[in-house]
Amino acid sequence: VVDRDFMCVRYIPSTPLSRLEPSDDLKTRLYQETGALPRKMHSITGPRYGRVSQILTGGGYDSWKEAILAEIENWKVRAVPVGLYSPEELAAIDAVFSRHGHLLEEIQSPCLVHADLWAGNVLIAEDHVAAIIDTDRAIFGDRDFEFASGWMINDAFVDGYGSAPSMDENSVIRRELYALIYSLLDGYVWLYQYNNKENSDWYHQNAMERVQTLLNR
Repeated sequence: VVDRDFMCVRYIPSTPLSRLEPSDDLKTRLYQETGALPRKMHSITGPRYGRVSQILTGGGYDSWKEAILAEIENWKVRAVPVGLYSPEELAAIDAVFSRHGHLLEEIQSPCLVHADLWAGNVLIAEDHVAAIIDTDRAIFGDRDFEFASGWMINDAFVDGYGSAPSMDENSVIRRELYALIYSLLDGYVWLYQYNNKENSDWYHQNAMERVQTLLNR
């Protein structure tokens, strides 16, 4: 019927959090409730590092550094043929991970991370969180990967999670590396899946600003 992979899931009567305009008190509570769920997710560990889809098919990597470098290479497979970044920009991106890649080796436990956590993927039924959906980006790796997108990370979310991300220098740099990866991926998605050049250009600029910041650290 449809010439592509698909899956059937149970329908959940609900509304995405992104479409709601709840009161401030309710919004705070919903973000707190949402923050508690990734904490449970992150307590699940896998046999290897990498995307859940890879591990389910016998793949994955022995280290978090290998998994992250593979993410960059997989991104290049899509981005290079369409000229999304210049050769000079690609070289600068490689230089960032060459400079800071050793920090990824400090991650010793492959935790389950949603990796696409934003209000549109949080379903609300009445006045509580019914589900977190859309797990195609889920990955086993550093739990801080969850906090790097910033899409819905606020004080209420952190309160629900139970602890704030570490502010030691290595942790901060790792989150900046992860934020760069989000910008690279989303720049491609906005242009070649959503045909939105304006948003793609914003992520392009954001990515290169992050590159310069990381090269100067």
